Amino acid sequence: MKQGVLQPGHIAVLFISTRPETSETYTFFDEATLQSAGEIEGFLGWDSVRNGIHGIFISYWKDERAVEIWKNHTLHRRAKELGKGEFYSFYRSVVTQISHVSEWERDSIL
Repeated sequence: MKQGVLQPGHIAVLFISTRPETSETYTFFDEATLQSAGEIEGFLGWDSVRNGIHGIFISYWKDERAVEIWKNHTLHRRAKELGKGEFYSFYRSVVTQISHVSEWERDSIL
């Protein structure tokens, strides 16, 4: 995600999960939902980290209206159904307003 995009007042949606396996169906929905999110006005970007079966995915949004559009998006709703039925053994979703942003990146040495 580009620096300088996030501002106080934006929304972060944290998705903490335990996913024992990756299936072709999961990979399809993962890629398709990311593409669909990117088409929603107000989607700002995402960060993700995974350690074995445990993962954290954070999506960033301009405002709560954009989050609501994403929450009710048909493809996203189907992915959530499959998540509960097939993909995840645990997940937690947290929606929070960003109050402060601090970024830093080392200049390339090369």
